[in-house]
Amino acid sequence: MPELIQFNIPFIVVLLTAAAAFAVSYFFYRKTNPPIPEYARWVLLMLRALVFFLLFLIFFTPAVKLIFVKEKAEKIAVFFDNSRSMNVKDGDKMRWESVEKVAQALVSKKPASEIKWFTFNTSVQPLSHPDSLKPSEGATNFQAVFNAIRKQKPDRAIIVSDGVVTEGRIPSLKRKIGSHVFTVVVGRAQSQTDVFISEVKSSASVYRNEKVKADIVIGAEHLKKAVSLNLTVKMDNKLLAQKRITLTPGNGSYSVPLVYKLNKLGLHHLTFEIERVKGETNTANNRFHVVQEVLKSRKNVGLFTAYPNYDLKFLKLAIEKFPRFKTFTFVENNRGRFIVKDALQNLDSMDVWIFVDFPGKNTSGILIDQLRKSWETTRQNILLMPGGQFSNSRFRKIFGQFLRFNFSPLSVARELTPITVNSPGAATFLNLFEESARNQQFWSMVPPLQSFYPNLQTGPKDVLLIQSILRGRAVPLIFLSETKLKAVVINGLGLWRWHFLLQPDDRLAAGYSVFIEKIVGWLSKRTPFKPVLLKVDRKRGNIGQKFQLEIQLVDSRGQTIQDGTAALMVKGEDQSFNLPVQKDQAGHFSAEFIPVREGNYKIIARGFQQNEFWGSDSTSLIIIPVNKELIQLKPDTLFLKKLALMNNGRMIQADSLNAVQQIVSGKQQYVRQKKEVELWYKLGLLILILTLITLEWSLRKKWNLI
Repeated sequence: MPELIQFNIPFIVVLLTAAAAFAVSYFFYRKTNPPIPEYARWVLLMLRALVFFLLFLIFFTPAVKLIFVKEKAEKIAVFFDNSRSMNVKDGDKMRWESVEKVAQALVSKKPASEIKWFTFNTSVQPLSHPDSLKPSEGATNFQAVFNAIRKQKPDRAIIVSDGVVTEGRIPSLKRKIGSHVFTVVVGRAQSQTDVFISEVKSSASVYRNEKVKADIVIGAEHLKKAVSLNLTVKMDNKLLAQKRITLTPGNGSYSVPLVYKLNKLGLHHLTFEIERVKGETNTANNRFHVVQEVLKSRKNVGLFTAYPNYDLKFLKLAIEKFPRFKTFTFVENNRGRFIVKDALQNLDSMDVWIFVDFPGKNTSGILIDQLRKSWETTRQNILLMPGGQFSNSRFRKIFGQFLRFNFSPLSVARELTPITVNSPGAATFLNLFEESARNQQFWSMVPPLQSFYPNLQTGPKDVLLIQSILRGRAVPLIFLSETKLKAVVINGLGLWRWHFLLQPDDRLAAGYSVFIEKIVGWLSKRTPFKPVLLKVDRKRGNIGQKFQLEIQLVDSRGQTIQDGTAALMVKGEDQSFNLPVQKDQAGHFSAEFIPVREGNYKIIARGFQQNEFWGSDSTSLIIIPVNKELIQLKPDTLFLKKLALMNNGRMIQADSLNAVQQIVSGKQQYVRQKKEVELWYKLGLLILILTLITLEWSLRKKWNLI
């Protein structure tokens, strides 16, 4: 039975509606012809009044709110931090011992089957029983914990951690999670002498035999006197550079520049290290590990436009943020003459051409001929953005049969909003962020592009990346082609708006540059046809981080082979093993790889068709130790306290086991559940009204009033 019944209409309105219904009914039945008994007249009057009352009431859309109270067991979820920092020593004992004691205290107070158990580091993993708890080498991602609590919706959530966030963004404490949150602090404040490297600022990609400058951020705590220490950088135990630095007494932070060279191509693991100070106990944070990719040379990118415009300007700004690209700019005026021109003799050295509304209607035949001859020799890849000035006939003179699309320009551009397409071929371009939610947010917020070609039709071999919907019809917005060489077509102008309108969110704003970098980076690679394509979401990471792998088998026309099979092998420095592969209905394969130790790994994908070897592809990954987990070992009690108070809980020290047990001491709780029933469109109300009308009609007939 409901504890409380609430009506959404004020009681005075109900009374006035009832009075009006009675008054109208009384007017009809004050006299009858022929006269009928008094009781019969009142029966008919009340029936009609009830019908009028219900009909009048429907105009106010009545609804009834029912509140039930029921008893249920409290839902509890416990999240144990098993990141790398949980396996360090605090004084005379390991932090992990405190975690295990907290787990034992919880189980002694409440059966393990009545609690949901989880561990977390870079992600959250379910735990069958606290007996299977074990530490990991992963970093600490609290945002993953917040997401898990919101998904699980426990009545009480217990987080056992030191509270130090070392991966992902620091979660906002301005919004409640939705559960009572209790935090159990593991670890104690450190006040010992310590020097450490907190950050290394350097480019992820460098060039062979070019000077590389890195800024190393060094911290010092509780130094009793000034010390001179050596700062070194090594690769494969080979010394690359060294500098002597002096640290002053007390606490401080120092930025030290270091210059070195790398002469070996590929991914490399570099270790920056500062000497140990006398009396220092935490020496793990004296080393900082980074990965740098050594490239052979910079890629040359030519930007062409038939008139000055913002698209070319902001494309150039985005590309020049990445040092592996060098740009050359060519801007025409309305007479087909260059008002901005780098040396045209650089055409053959360019790896990528970007045509922004180019060639135009006034582009000279001499330039078209120069571009055609250069392309026939070098086969530059192309990014094409056609607009209102685009000349399809001049474009075909450069590339012949290449990219022969049905261009039917409009006089006025249409606004097209991007809609992402779930295509495996689009993964490289559309997955701009590691977090899928952030990625979806980016594509849902990017401004529309202005397209002059909503009737553009792609070829059968083109891979659609992004489309738009115009008047119920799909319009290709961004697609790629590999018919003769690599090409990306963006069917519209206005990418510069993305730069401006995404500025309020720094990470979304960065997505624009990443999107351009991914496209230009893909175009700058001269890769021949491969029957097996292996893709990985990144090529460097930490221990415990998840890598997403994709495999695609294609025929000579670039079409996906539906009936093929694939196998994945991982080769480490001292072991080899296979990864389980899943296949979807479209014939694409996927797998996950979570490294458990540092080092270099080679991922080999092999494809088969009808049990015959079809081809292979491979890539290299490099895994480095977690750095930030060991830099700052002092628990972040302020963060844990705010988190608990914000969500109606409290913070407890891990040593206070009795207080920890009290969190789960409750056996049951009373929960209020609300249910709102809108009466005005319910079938039962209609049936009641029809029944009353029918009954009144039958009685009127019985008493000869019809």
